[in-house]
Amino acid sequence: MKLIFQILIPYLTIMLLGCQSDPSSNPQSRGDQRIDNVIAAQYYLRYLEPEEALKVEVSFNATKKGTQPKPIMIKSVKFEHQEMKLRSFSAPKTVIRYEFRQHGPYKKNYEFEMEDERFPSFKHSLKLKPITSFSVDGSTIQKTKGFDLSWKGAPLNENQSIVLFFTDEQNRAFNLDLKGPTTSNKVSFSAPQVKDLPTGNLEMSVITKELVLMESDLVRSATETEFYAAPINLKVE
Repeated sequence: MKLIFQILIPYLTIMLLGCQSDPSSNPQSRGDQRIDNVIAAQYYLRYLEPEEALKVEVSFNATKKGTQPKPIMIKSVKFEHQEMKLRSFSAPKTVIRYEFRQHGPYKKNYEFEMEDERFPSFKHSLKLKPITSFSVDGSTIQKTKGFDLSWKGAPLNENQSIVLFFTDEQNRAFNLDLKGPTTSNKVSFSAPQVKDLPTGNLEMSVITKELVLMESDLVRSATETEFYAAPINLKVE
């Protein structure tokens, strides 16, 4: 049975970045150029383990207290030392985005490099913390009792969440969500939570999500990652 991923490309809200405290009261300078605003950077990385497919997107906005964020281009945006592809759209609103696609094994650490004459060069590091090894007791879910999910690795932190993505033999999709933090790497789902799952054979994948906000004098960043693990086979009774 082929697993169909329900992929929603996230668009993080600029307001989430713009509403933080404004660190631009002491503008930075480079030569005779001054930086009177702050860059709001949005990083998104998605990895599909079954296909070994990596997708990366980055966008930048100039923000200043009391004004609307404005999309900006940056002269050089590199991901793992490779130039990202620039794409821009004007309707229904202006969007400037840098993209990167690649197939191959994933890494736990990635790095972005940004260069432009208008401001100092800066880098951004991204750490991927996926759940790749997981199990359900007895590989069976009993709808009258619920089930326990265990995984190899650390508990979820406060920035993480997981989505259990089920598909049945008719390729119908079902989701269960869990937001961190958790106290261990084993969690329980109750009977009411699984009541909508169909009986029979299903595949289940774990999607690990994380959203991290960071701030410096020059850049406010929001980094979102999604890791779609290879599915396991289950039976629902």
